Amino acid sequence: MREGSSSGVAMTQEVLEARLESWKEIAAYLDRDVRTVQRWEKTEGLPVHRHLHDKLGSVFALRAEVDAWLSGRSLPPANGLRLDPEEERNGQPGRGAGEEEAVAPAELQPEGMEPGLAISPVQRVSRRSWPGLLVLWSLLGILILAGAWTLVRRLGRSRPGPAVAVLPFVNLGEEKNQEFFSDGFAEELITQLGQQPGEGARVVALRSALGYRNTTKRPRQIARELGVDYLLEGTVRRVGDRVRVTAHLVRGYDETHIWDHSYDRDVRDVLVLQRDVADAIAGGINLRLDPGRAHPRSVKPEAYATYLKGRFFWNKRTPQDLYKALEQFQLAARLDPSFAPTHVGIADCYALLGSAEMGAMAPKEAMPLAKQAVTAALKLDPALAEAHASLGHIRLIYEWDWDGAEEAFRRAIELNPGYATAHQWYALYLNARGRSEDALEELRKAEALDPLSPAVKSAVAEAHYFARRYGEAAAASQKALELDPNFILGYLNLGRALEMQGRFDEAITALRQGWELSGRAPGMTLFLGHAYAAKGEHRKAEEMLELLRHPPKSGGQPPYVPALFLAGIQGGLGDREGELQSLQKALDERCEYLIYLEREPMADPIRKDPRFKALLKAVRP
Repeated sequence: MREGSSSGVAMTQEVLEARLESWKEIAAYLDRDVRTVQRWEKTEGLPVHRHLHDKLGSVFALRAEVDAWLSGRSLPPANGLRLDPEEERNGQPGRGAGEEEAVAPAELQPEGMEPGLAISPVQRVSRRSWPGLLVLWSLLGILILAGAWTLVRRLGRSRPGPAVAVLPFVNLGEEKNQEFFSDGFAEELITQLGQQPGEGARVVALRSALGYRNTTKRPRQIARELGVDYLLEGTVRRVGDRVRVTAHLVRGYDETHIWDHSYDRDVRDVLVLQRDVADAIAGGINLRLDPGRAHPRSVKPEAYATYLKGRFFWNKRTPQDLYKALEQFQLAARLDPSFAPTHVGIADCYALLGSAEMGAMAPKEAMPLAKQAVTAALKLDPALAEAHASLGHIRLIYEWDWDGAEEAFRRAIELNPGYATAHQWYALYLNARGRSEDALEELRKAEALDPLSPAVKSAVAEAHYFARRYGEAAAASQKALELDPNFILGYLNLGRALEMQGRFDEAITALRQGWELSGRAPGMTLFLGHAYAAKGEHRKAEEMLELLRHPPKSGGQPPYVPALFLAGIQGGLGDREGELQSLQKALDERCEYLIYLEREPMADPIRKDPRFKALLKAVRP
């Protein structure tokens, strides 16, 4: 088993020590100018090393040594975190050039006091000055405390964790169509790097990074677009039961290569390899990963490859691809039943297929299967963040176990703060609970982790919609569509926000475009029909209602149409009795959209009806 040459190992060891490679980097790390840190080396023992047999002034420092030196020295702030000019020149905080300690002149020395001893200012103050002096000192104390608090807050956020993007690894294998393996390797690295205690670094999700596959953009531009400090690039070559990986860590702003390394392993040890690469990256950028991470075990190569195929299809998020993903996950579970992530994949497929958005399976058929799979995953690995997030999702949208859902989401985020989907699903819970600002805060975290995801932007639009900020909802929807002009939820959220603003023609245009892109899916049919009804085009609204009652078959099977979809158009047409009957049926179906009904503006006309209030109480006791 080989992991590069001896010189490569030595280089990696240096990277793990996290070197600062120049006076400029040392100065930037300490937030001072170069002259100051050079002076500190001479006068205060700042640990700086020089390259042997190299040009004069070629230096480096180890972050661990600098941090240890820094912990024993307090840096006085001025103008943010910088010293004032006199301190820079003299090396003494708070004393100007040529300034000496205040000494009482000889003629003011009291009898018996040796010349040259300082006289306290208090000794020269008359008793009548004491009240004013006390006020002065009180004000000074308040200012000092305020300044100290400001400094603590600045120091607390002066050095946020580094931001990293793992770009899609290039597949160099001889077999074609092996991107699922290289993408799966990159996604697992992202998961490993996201497992940091507390508020650590930000690691961009694979969905945002996939847009840079085969890109010609320079690293500097990619880093700027993703808002990251470092990029990880690499290649994967799988030949039989061996897998060879090369990885290159690049600093974004100046395109400096931090390190390059290669690994050659048995494919059964691929999970251990991913952990080793993640640890090397963490060492190279001074990132502390959770020491409590479970040690990865071996997995059967054919099971792991099949699992990665499932992930590849699941990320496409269409009903057809979800069925393909489910087939791969189920096969992987048969090949290696003890691999917990496979069971999470099965759970997520069933949960999405049984969602109102997909409409491929009835909730009462899909959700118990999802719960069974995620329970199996948690028995195998109780510390698997993805499993806790999936459990929270099922508890929220099907079981209506509000406390249990929040507990699961919070546990998932605790285990892996870098898991963007956990933040996004937790925001769904917060939205349903009426906590719009908290939901937006979670979505800001998801956006930072997945900046190019139209799904996250659309979730932001939904949060504004439920808070009845329709302008902000429309703007967020436009951002989602800028990222992906074919993103159906973008048109849905844009259309319903425009409708609530009374801009019916624009709403119908947006909703009809999304309706056609979706293949005239039931969910888009609902919102388009409601917009027609709101505009007064009742005949067209009736046509949409009829499509929901008799949907065209897809793949030989009629799609699942939630009764709530019929209720929406019936309400728009003013059929209150029909609307309430359909809502009662939706309750029996356990339709997920019922969790948002209390906040849904479309339900305003029946909000005071006692039957509607009883229905809400059944969803949220």
